[in-house]
Amino acid sequence: MSHMEIEYKVMISESDFIKLDDALKDKPYTLYFQTNYYYDTIKRDLKKNKLSLRIRYIENKNIYIATLKEKTAFGNIEHEFVINDNLLSLLPEEITQIIANKNIDLSKLVQLASLKTKRKEYKDNDYILCLDYNEYNQTKDYEIECEAQSLFKAQEYIEKLLSSYNIKYSESLYSKSARAIKKS
Repeated sequence: MSHMEIEYKVMISESDFIKLDDALKDKPYTLYFQTNYYYDTIKRDLKKNKLSLRIRYIENKNIYIATLKEKTAFGNIEHEFVINDNLLSLLPEEITQIIANKNIDLSKLVQLASLKTKRKEYKDNDYILCLDYNEYNQTKDYEIECEAQSLFKAQEYIEKLLSSYNIKYSESLYSKSARAIKKS
């Protein structure tokens, strides 16, 4: 399944993350424990072609989701499929065909990094808010994501939420995959 990903992400401090988590404790949420495995060639051929490949294992659902993201001027197109394991040989044809069309040798793909996330996901009308505690290579960070119908609405939602709790933030300049790979 393919869709346009529209989300806004910000990094916050551990103390502000705890403050926000505590402020939202009475709101219903879904808790996920997940590990993202990031793949590319050693020469970073996917990245050079504005692609990124991840296999996510969601522990409490016991499922693997393969995701290929294609960066466009309007956001990322995500191609997502449930697969049976964290194996590149199980990637669906839609993903392998996109990679092959960029003249990237699938046999050269290797796992570059992994990142574990404890995610609390809140649904609020047309918004999905995620509080993510991430761990990778002896590093931990705290990120908030908001998915909405437009990037402007997602950004506005997060700015209003954090402002109401006097929380300062900085826009996430690097994706989870970029942060994890950089620390590998």
